[in-house]
Amino acid sequence: MPKRAAPALDGQLPSMVVHGRYLRQPDKGSYVRPAVPSGEAVSVSETGFDAGGLLDWSVTRVAAGRLSRQDVKDRALLMISGETIARLKADAASLPLRQPLEQSSLRGGNFAENIFVSAAAGADSPCPDSLCVGDVLAVVAPRGSKRRCASSAAAESPTLRLQVSSPRRPCSKIDARFGRTWNGGGGRALCARTGLSGWFVRVLAPGELRDGDELRVVERPHPQWSLGRVSRLLYGMEGACDPPGGYALPTTREQVLSRWQGTLGELRELAGMPELARYEYRRELERLSAAVDEEPRRSCAVM
Repeated sequence: MPKRAAPALDGQLPSMVVHGRYLRQPDKGSYVRPAVPSGEAVSVSETGFDAGGLLDWSVTRVAAGRLSRQDVKDRALLMISGETIARLKADAASLPLRQPLEQSSLRGGNFAENIFVSAAAGADSPCPDSLCVGDVLAVVAPRGSKRRCASSAAAESPTLRLQVSSPRRPCSKIDARFGRTWNGGGGRALCARTGLSGWFVRVLAPGELRDGDELRVVERPHPQWSLGRVSRLLYGMEGACDPPGGYALPTTREQVLSRWQGTLGELRELAGMPELARYEYRRELERLSAAVDEEPRRSCAVM
């Protein structure tokens, strides 16, 4: 498939302001993430925030075999926006939950995210339907900020660069905290189908991040692949989110062809997209694509 040219940036792409940064700690639960004081900068490396040795969080996941080193890099930081949480509140209101949602719990800093943002003034809202796989976010200090640099011009220049790698596929902890409904009608399933529990980014260029910094989308290689669309195609398939606390994707050619709502060309495109994280996304798409392609070859071999 020929490579699509990146579209011209028209000023309507998402731009967001950082309002909170939260640190992962290897000796605490994944939802216990203390906030970085707003006046402090935090260094960002290819494996996430580098503050006080807290990178041990990723090291323990690799040692336990849960994630490869590349998986950690692809999921270096988890982000969510205020606009995404607002939409989640609205959509969750119609769910048949066993336990009512505590509206006060649906707020920034309470989704195990590392970075909480909201739309910059006059910019498109950062949410699953406005962010795309592969989007590059450049960090730009707001005017008047005191970044350490050689000149005022450098203060306005992008430094840290992040790339959107995948939606977040939530685990059962979302259900435990929000609604206690562990099936296809719960909050976890809603988030998986829509991308409303945030998105992961990899670090293309390390740097520092402060509250008040602006993250601008400066490159968009895949404008047709919003995070919401990827979520709907993969985890919106019939039965995908039904198992309590887990996921069940089709495994045979017949199942894939009956449940996949995109074209086979789109399935193969996503399965071969290097910007899309393999963990929980591209790996699963590769398996679906292989299931579609394998059985006809077997039939031909038997004949």
